[in-house]
Amino acid sequence: MTTPKELYESLLARTPNRYREPTPLPKDLLDFMAKLGYRIDETEGSLFDWIRELPKWIAERHGEEFQRVVNNEALFYVGLLDLSEVNAKAIPAPNGGWLIVLNRGLLTFLYEVARAISTRFVAQDSDGNRPYGESIPDFEETCRWIAEIFAWYKGVGRPAAFDFPVHPAQIMFAGNLAIYAEEFVVSHEMAHFFAGHVKSVLNTREHIGYLPKEIPLSGWEQEFEADCVGLRVLWGRNDPTLQREYLDAYTGADFFLQVMSLFEELAEIHPTESHPPSRLRLDRLRDYAKSLCVNDDSWSNLFEHSQVLECLFAKVRNTLLEPSPEQVERAKQKAEMAQEKLEQILEAYAGGVVPNYLYFDREVVNMFSEYPSDAVCAAIAASIDRIEQHLETLHNQNTPQLDRLSFQKWKLLIHLLNLTPLPEGVREAIESMREKHVGVLQRYPHH
Repeated sequence: MTTPKELYESLLARTPNRYREPTPLPKDLLDFMAKLGYRIDETEGSLFDWIRELPKWIAERHGEEFQRVVNNEALFYVGLLDLSEVNAKAIPAPNGGWLIVLNRGLLTFLYEVARAISTRFVAQDSDGNRPYGESIPDFEETCRWIAEIFAWYKGVGRPAAFDFPVHPAQIMFAGNLAIYAEEFVVSHEMAHFFAGHVKSVLNTREHIGYLPKEIPLSGWEQEFEADCVGLRVLWGRNDPTLQREYLDAYTGADFFLQVMSLFEELAEIHPTESHPPSRLRLDRLRDYAKSLCVNDDSWSNLFEHSQVLECLFAKVRNTLLEPSPEQVERAKQKAEMAQEKLEQILEAYAGGVVPNYLYFDREVVNMFSEYPSDAVCAAIAASIDRIEQHLETLHNQNTPQLDRLSFQKWKLLIHLLNLTPLPEGVREAIESMREKHVGVLQRYPHH
């Protein structure tokens, strides 16, 4: 019968596999890691190979029996699919084992949010010195970077990586946070099998002392239970310890649910019969973690890092949902700057014998990193309006020729439709312009 690994390979054969090639780490990060004493002889690896390490790292915190099961590919397998959805799932295999698949969109989304958050943190020694010299941007810049990650995914259905300055020490912080969040996702999916929510030969509910014998019937209660059991799986022990790695592991779990809670709120994603809102899951997980702590001080130490993230996300939420007049004015200035920049790009790449599509595309993509998406959308819309007015003027004056530069700019803007993904609103505006004026352009046979 089909094993979990064979089931994964059949799923993988039906999905893209663009990320099988090794991905090298940035040189500045490698140099920084070397200074800290890390081994950097293995400097690259495929995401598909790397994801297989997550369950092994979790298993190292458990006993030999747990490791034996996780390392047995006939019973258990974890794999990556190159899909943009920000989720993961547990799938029973025909032979009674189980498969856990994570989508690349989940890994990208978590890391990009962690990378943006990392710009708010600096390393300090016991004397308050900052040995690594990290720079901290304005809080509004950090909020904008986080907002772009959420807005881009909401608008185009896939996460995107935006370029902004991050110190190697901050990159390491971001990677550590994202990895523990991903480990929690894997642990949560493992818990569905351990707790008997998914039928498997390895269901061990009766052998887990802290679980009642009855399986919850409600999908919500199963998700709550999988979070709690998943936290135990992530820790590898039955009681929270204040060792650094366990504090970081809890922070990763808390961070994951905070991210998903904010995403659900901004994207207006409603709970389903099987999955409760992430905010409710977060509250239940915190109550459970607190119940395991021996006293309030123990809980305060465990929750310390998560509380910092909670405050940061609250400020981000307020910045996004209730911008101040000063923020609105600065956004207006950004839009004007983006409009000026786009006009410069159009002038630069529309003046040749043929438009320079390649460099124009690159410059516009860079604009989405430099300026907010809504500012770039407004700039594109303004350029479209100007060209529309020019076309209407030529048409009303019965002008026999369309000036070449305007037509080249029109073609460059239309070419943006070949860029995928495009933020919400951009594609619709360009499509509208093309449909509206294709008849007008046909009047000028020599353009």
